[in-house]
Amino acid sequence: MKRATAIKNLNNIINKVRSVNGIYPTPLCNEEFLKIKRVWVFGSVAKGSDSPNDLDIFIEILNHSESKQPTRKGRQKMYRSTGLRRKLHGGYKMDKSTQNRSVPSSVSSKSELCKWLRAGAQKTSIHFVGEDEIFETLDCKYLVYPRNDFKEIGSHGND
Repeated sequence: MKRATAIKNLNNIINKVRSVNGIYPTPLCNEEFLKIKRVWVFGSVAKGSDSPNDLDIFIEILNHSESKQPTRKGRQKMYRSTGLRRKLHGGYKMDKSTQNRSVPSSVSSKSELCKWLRAGAQKTSIHFVGEDEIFETLDCKYLVYPRNDFKEIGSHGND
């Protein structure tokens, strides 16, 4: 991938997050919404490579317990039994005692967020803070949301 393409994809991701003010709605998933607290770029793009393999970003999600939004009443009880199926937030999760594979399971909010952010961008790796241990060991990472600390390296010449 060319560096210009990686920077264009990064700017598209930043603009998408800003367009929803860091709150991505996921009403049909396992969580109502995801609050994006911070986004970092790291890897070869952050180091200034002319031909990075991919665009690597880390996302920090604000937990619902840290959020000031009240929980909807219907979301407090997670499972309800309906015969051989258990209902999970509007989606059905298969009971382990049955072999019926046609019962859909709940969709992950984080996977929906990743699909939305990756739309139109190729070779984008999205990692989540707290799920990937390498975040604390990164030597080169730049905050790109809520403020953009990433300056395009080598693009301004000798100003």
